Amino acid sequence: MRPDAFVDARDVPPLHVGRATLEVLVESGLVVAPRSALSVVLATEETPTAAQRDVARAELQRRGLAQGPSARPSAEGALLLKALEIVAQPDAELQLESKRRGDQEPSTESVHYLMGDGVAAVSWVDERLQVHAAVRAETFATQLSKRFQPSEAPAGFEALALSRSQVEATTLVFGDDADVARPLPRAEALAHLQAAGVDDAMAAGLVEVLAETGVVSVAGETLVLNPGVREAMRAVWSGESLELVVRDLTDDAPDDEPEGVAVASFYVSGPPGQRLIVDVSEALDEQSEPNDQAASDPDEALDSEVLQFTWLTRAELHASLEALLGLGTD
Repeated sequence: MRPDAFVDARDVPPLHVGRATLEVLVESGLVVAPRSALSVVLATEETPTAAQRDVARAELQRRGLAQGPSARPSAEGALLLKALEIVAQPDAELQLESKRRGDQEPSTESVHYLMGDGVAAVSWVDERLQVHAAVRAETFATQLSKRFQPSEAPAGFEALALSRSQVEATTLVFGDDADVARPLPRAEALAHLQAAGVDDAMAAGLVEVLAETGVVSVAGETLVLNPGVREAMRAVWSGESLELVVRDLTDDAPDDEPEGVAVASFYVSGPPGQRLIVDVSEALDEQSEPNDQAASDPDEALDSEVLQFTWLTRAELHASLEALLGLGTD
């Protein structure tokens, strides 16, 4: 690959890769791994005619993806060739998923493939695969850091750990469109729980658990979210999230996982300008263990999943994303 393979890729149009194009590329030496998006093209599209292959070869030449032993690719063609190498033999798939308020499930914003120090995006337009020019992994990490956290930390915010059951119970009590600073009458909280099918005894117990574990304060007949919890719940109640899921596509990935094993993810919750990083762990730490005991009487034991809400500086965020992109590489 030419030294200038990683030039500015923003103005390079994507390359449509149908089976005819792919067969010409394979003849030229491109090797397609089983878990590659290109393997889908080979498996699903009809065998091209000789005329279709000639058209594809001419288009590759026009785009600067040189064909022939003495030909050299153009700068644009080198970017696309690098992208094809990445997509053909990826170490990992990087899928960016987003969710907005009212969405039942997250939607896929973009799909990228990682190999070594390069990243290439793919898209499907009218069921046609498009391969986008390659960029360096560190450039992709910079783009992601801007996408994930474009704002300063909320005033007074401190890192916070809540069990998933605490988050769900708080949402039942206050409602998912509540003002995090508004005091809530106890009667209104109990009415929310009853509307959700929680009986009177369990509803009263849940309120007490949230008070005992520091999520809410009780003043007479009024509940108030404690200040340290408000930003976390504001982010959750926004209904907005963004997640980068990394799937291992190396030869070491299990054969029974044709789409690759999800080895890591990076998740933020909240609208742009108010996003918090959420890290999910399965084991409760020592500080969180009392929450499980407190909930055991009025409700089922709180689950073992803990959500750690944090905020990182842009530099820390960039470093975390670069480390994440290192997963799945040799």
